[in-house]
Amino acid sequence: MTAVPAPPSTFYVCPGERHAISRSVHWGRLAAFYEKCRHCEHRGDTGLLPREVATVWDRRPHSARQALEFTADGVRGRYLNELDRAGAHRFASAFAHELWNRRPLRGRVAETVVVPPVRSQTTGPTIVVGYDERPSSPDLAVGLVTALRQMGCRVIDMGRATKPMWQFAARRTRADGGLFVTGAGCDPAWTGFDVLSPAGTSPHDLADRMDGTPQRPTRAAGSVQSLAIADDYAASLPPYFHALRPLRVVCATPLETLQFVLPRLFQRLPCELTCQPWPRQRRSTDGSMRGGERVAAQVRDRAADVGMLIDEDGQTCDVWDERGISLSRTIWQAWLIDRWQAVEAGRLTLDDQQRLWRHECNDSACDGVITLGTLLQALSLSDVPLSQQMPQ
Repeated sequence: MTAVPAPPSTFYVCPGERHAISRSVHWGRLAAFYEKCRHCEHRGDTGLLPREVATVWDRRPHSARQALEFTADGVRGRYLNELDRAGAHRFASAFAHELWNRRPLRGRVAETVVVPPVRSQTTGPTIVVGYDERPSSPDLAVGLVTALRQMGCRVIDMGRATKPMWQFAARRTRADGGLFVTGAGCDPAWTGFDVLSPAGTSPHDLADRMDGTPQRPTRAAGSVQSLAIADDYAASLPPYFHALRPLRVVCATPLETLQFVLPRLFQRLPCELTCQPWPRQRRSTDGSMRGGERVAAQVRDRAADVGMLIDEDGQTCDVWDERGISLSRTIWQAWLIDRWQAVEAGRLTLDDQQRLWRHECNDSACDGVITLGTLLQALSLSDVPLSQQMPQ
């Protein structure tokens, strides 16, 4: 029998933290490869864990950029292992530093001497911050807001929202940029940041700068303003749902915010809506779509005309026809784009992630709710069932 090692006469305090932790928590963090264990003086105390745990750090990446994964919109990492509140603070500082560098400079010109331009202290960048419904998101949002204030930015805090609502708020407030805490597209244990920034600002570059400490551009702290955007967002949706014929619609989504917004929206429409809960982790380990059969069954049981999934990012959509058969994105998106161009009711485009963008009046939006309204408007142009309108 292996004897349990006696506890050492010391306290375990992770680097950068103030409070001691128990030995069991120390072992748990070692087993989970907690990032701060890399520089811990007690890293060699593995207890009953394999001693190889202490040497894993020699093979793990040292920079923040190497530890993160990048998406088309931002970065992702495991909560606490690769992204915690301190990491959010560093990421937001790098983002604010980049926006400050893009601010206009001011100076005065003398007769023969040009005074070096001085960055304005009263016109810090405006940044919209929001977070999704994952339990870890509010913690990281605190790190973002704290760093942005320290960097002298004007922060518009919209709290919990969907990504399209965050983008809507950025357009409405004419913000210089935005940060959104979300782990959409990854397992529930993951988190990350989506970035709304001027052209030329790459999440790769921001992650590279996380290892450094940007200099504060001003001694004055920034401000924080809360913004409740839900009512304004809901008020902007009816124009995308006008001229509809009576339709039965099944809509699945893991977003609680949309499960509240959509029923209110459909109360004034001639359509009947059924909201279907959807698991946050959309695909199982074998790659199959979880929850798809329940959506198909709802479509058939309610004799619905169409079923749609609005995924966790609030932008990615999947469609079922009236038979409960899932349609290929390539097929139904191409049909919708052709249909929409034929009636000259705006312009639809696809991005690299197979998400639809609707362009109208010098404004562009990638929003699953708007995609749903566009699909219903296209269906209302004819009484022919959706399955019969799809190209063979």
